[in-house]
Amino acid sequence: MKRIEIIPGYNPLDGGEAIDDMWCSTMVHDYYLAPEPTDRFQIVAGRMSYKTFDAARRHTRKFAFTLARPPGVEPHTMAAFKSKDTGVWSFLVISQLRDDAPPIPGATVIYRPEADVCAEWVQMRYTLMCDRFDAFCRLAKKERMLKNLMRRKYQSKMQGA
Repeated sequence: MKRIEIIPGYNPLDGGEAIDDMWCSTMVHDYYLAPEPTDRFQIVAGRMSYKTFDAARRHTRKFAFTLARPPGVEPHTMAAFKSKDTGVWSFLVISQLRDDAPPIPGATVIYRPEADVCAEWVQMRYTLMCDRFDAFCRLAKKERMLKNLMRRKYQSKMQGA
């Protein structure tokens, strides 16, 4: 897997909505997306309080990564992890570009470094998300299928009443 390039001191929010600690974004490695091209997906990762993460999850469209991401990127999968050592929550978002969106060039991480945030931490989270990407996609597909099934059952029940 390609190592991720770190660009210190760059804040993609550029004075937008405040986010705890840091942001970074990168492509998912093409091995996990085959046969899709790598420039159609993006990871956004960082550290934040769970309260902030939960608000983001419930208000995806209104949340700050609408400022941090290029036009045409659709939020795809969100996940949170809690460190057993520090108790700090981290989050990961996989986004997928719409067909009409321009490609995102390169495989670059952009983040605002803090004293306890380092390249190894970002690389570890990136690897973890890539390892779990397929599982997340399968789970999301199952959830959509279940919702559709329940909707059809409800509609047929209402029509029969």
